[in-house]
Amino acid sequence: MLVNVKPSLTFPNNGLIAPQSLVGAAATTGGTYLAVSPGAKWVHLRLSCGAGAGSVAVTALQATSGAGAGSKAFNFAPAIAGILTASGVTVYDFSVDGMDINGGFNFLQFTATTTGTLIVGLDVSFGPQPYEA
Repeated sequence: MLVNVKPSLTFPNNGLIAPQSLVGAAATTGGTYLAVSPGAKWVHLRLSCGAGAGSVAVTALQATSGAGAGSKAFNFAPAIAGILTASGVTVYDFSVDGMDINGGFNFLQFTATTTGTLIVGLDVSFGPQPYEA
């Protein structure tokens, strides 16, 4: 029996924010920018929330290098912001079409900012891979 599986469920992990209590602070995907592979069409974010309560917002910057050269905002939809009070995982898929690829922007960095005592983790994947397109 074949099971329908969204390609985003099979994307390789490209970066993450390890689960942690940020307590009103911000954490980024390793402090570096993640390379968006050629042919990538989607970003797959898995936002994990643990114990505690509060709100979380995720923002992104695009850059021309892994060091963050020329960084500027990358606006994606749906926006990831809101009040989260329960443990669980929320999945977001959005297009990379809004990146300034022609301007040489092919790196992304994600930042999660929280209020309250929420424990948050974020996994980032790009895809689909060529065989999945």
